[in-house]
Amino acid sequence: MFALFLDSPTVKREPILNRHGQLRVFGSEREAQEAIARIGLRKLQAFLDGKKDFDDALTVEEYYLEVWLSRNGLVVAEGA
Repeated sequence: MFALFLDSPTVKREPILNRHGQLRVFGSEREAQEAIARIGLRKLQAFLDGKKDFDDALTVEEYYLEVWLSRNGLVVAEGA
């Protein structure tokens, strides 16, 4: 399983949640990559619509890591 993350100035490896506040888990690495690609497409469309500047639209900050869910919450794979 894979999940998407984003590093903020205060939190490293902050999980990206869906609009319902839940962790979205992907069954394969490819699915996680496709999700990041869709985020990138939305950013590019925002640039084309005049809502985002060019450099911001081209910056990909999201990344994915292999994870599993335990009783205690999210666990990131070793070495990630």
